[in-house]
Amino acid sequence: MVELRSVFENNQHAILLGSLLVLLFGHLIVPESLLANFTPIFLIQNVAVSLLIFSKKKLWTIMFALFLLFLIVRFYLTPNLETEIGPTVGFAYIIYFILISTKVYHKIYAAKIVGREVISAVFSGFIMLSTIGSFIFLSVEVFSPNSFSNLGEGVVKYHNIRYFSFITTLTIGYGDIVPVSNLAKNFTILIGLAGNFYSVIVTGIVLGKFVNEKRTGAK
Repeated sequence: MVELRSVFENNQHAILLGSLLVLLFGHLIVPESLLANFTPIFLIQNVAVSLLIFSKKKLWTIMFALFLLFLIVRFYLTPNLETEIGPTVGFAYIIYFILISTKVYHKIYAAKIVGREVISAVFSGFIMLSTIGSFIFLSVEVFSPNSFSNLGEGVVKYHNIRYFSFITTLTIGYGDIVPVSNLAKNFTILIGLAGNFYSVIVTGIVLGKFVNEKRTGAK
């Protein structure tokens, strides 16, 4: 038991990255007919992993536990609840991912050695930044419908918004989905700038730590 706990504590950000990859790509291994049932599970497992990893402080434990309970109640105990993600739910998701992101970014900044945990934290941080963007874009679409072109309807709309957020954060910009309203354009600029900032600053920090580590080891 002690050995298992030690493995978990030494691989926290690698485990978090695995959980985020399940959240991001889990739908690829689930039949489309079951996707509506599994999508909440993907998010719930991510919150549960975050609760285990970042629950050393009582306040964090309470917040994550309440959010996990909120998700379970919303998706499984209130079947007649509106399936669309409204502003309140979208805002809760944004706050959750911001809280997790701050812990991950602190890990990147405070790390002395560039190892597996730091690399996992870097990838996790980027995925969460893009995920925050997707919920921001989704909130924009809820407040101002048709703010983006070519989104589709239903579940397809949510996947397209997430896709748009990632290609915006990556600054690829294929042009198949386009922000139409001024609000959507402004947030697209904001997420694009955040993606650039993350790539430049985080890459610089990690490379700097790696170079210093090599120099120290060479002496």
